[in-house]
Amino acid sequence: MLKIVKQYADEFRNLDNGHFSTEPVAIQNIRISAMERFTELGFPNNKLEEWKNTNLDGLTKTLFKLPSGKQTQITPETIVPFSIEGTHRLVILNGKYLPELSNLDNLLTTIEIKNFSEALTDDSSLLAPYLGKIADYTNHPFVALNTAFMDDGIFIHVPDNQIIENPIHLLYISSPTDENTVFHLRNMIIVGVNSEITIIEDYVGLDNKKYFTNVVTEMAVKENGTIHHIKIQQESARAHHISTLQVHLDSASSVSLDSFIVGSSMTRNDISAILNGEGADCKMNGLVLAKDSQHIDNHTILDHAMPHGTSSELFKGIYTGKAHGIFNGRIIVRKNAQKTDARQTNKNLLLSDSALVNSNPQLEIYADDVKCTHGSTTGQLEEEALFYLRSRGLDIRTAQALLLHGFADQILNKISNLAIKAYLQSILSNWLSGIKT
Repeated sequence: MLKIVKQYADEFRNLDNGHFSTEPVAIQNIRISAMERFTELGFPNNKLEEWKNTNLDGLTKTLFKLPSGKQTQITPETIVPFSIEGTHRLVILNGKYLPELSNLDNLLTTIEIKNFSEALTDDSSLLAPYLGKIADYTNHPFVALNTAFMDDGIFIHVPDNQIIENPIHLLYISSPTDENTVFHLRNMIIVGVNSEITIIEDYVGLDNKKYFTNVVTEMAVKENGTIHHIKIQQESARAHHISTLQVHLDSASSVSLDSFIVGSSMTRNDISAILNGEGADCKMNGLVLAKDSQHIDNHTILDHAMPHGTSSELFKGIYTGKAHGIFNGRIIVRKNAQKTDARQTNKNLLLSDSALVNSNPQLEIYADDVKCTHGSTTGQLEEEALFYLRSRGLDIRTAQALLLHGFADQILNKISNLAIKAYLQSILSNWLSGIKT
């Protein structure tokens, strides 16, 4: 492991000799500090409580290299299966933005959208209050590694008093020309006072090469602002996907964070929201569909720092084959966060004897005038429900599919946009049709 860490550090030093020279000194210093911190931390291992159920051998025994200069060619037909009607679309192939396949219409007259690398140079003053502060790299090795190499990704700034009606679809397509490629993707989304936007982060793999996606998304929501954020992970079967999503909410702001995970051999999602303004509201919902030997690890934190905050969290998972799921959810209520109302639920279905789920919902409450609940259930399809459906003439396969759709629909029905919901329903149906129950 130490050898791989050193190789990443050497690669950074070689890259730093001129690659980042056009950036402000402050940005360059953040990169250097992040790489130094990654070198100190190294990769996490099973001795750490936060990583005790996740084996990272697939990442720590292989050096994943930055993309080569060669680029995969795709056509408009390639992205048809991943198109969502009524959305503004940005296509990013192997970390590189493809304007010819994107569709922004007149959106740029209202809000600011740039390649993240451009924003580092052009909008560093706007980034400065947030970059590396919302997603803190000092205690998270993958955030530190991302911060050192951050280059590709999207920067979105919504000025005050703007309502963006059509969702923005960030379609990240991975199709590396070589094995063992790494993509350090960085997104920054800043939503102004009284503004509202819907963002879809969609990660897609086109082939079965082994690659590593390390993505960090930072979001800042100012007073009375709103973000609807949908994360879809449908990477290739041999991919590794590490994701960090961190959100900062000001007073009376509202955020919904929806996660849908079906891809990759190993996924780790760290989702964290700090409700740092009075009356802030955050909703987290997630659906995991895992089969074969997939490993899906979700760690969430809802941090109530100010009074009158509200949050609700519902994560559900369906696991078959030898799939392994982890849900580790924390709700923190700080001493000053009186009148907090927070709820957390995790529900899982196991469709095989070899599937496994570790569920660990947690409450940390330091205030005395709060309403907080949490709960977790893991089981199999109810025999009584199956018997009822079969007694009405349905075969076993159809009856099982109906029950599984009903289980998943509790999450999908939280998506109000019909086109996005239909896209997710298609992913669910395709997954269910490919498993044995």
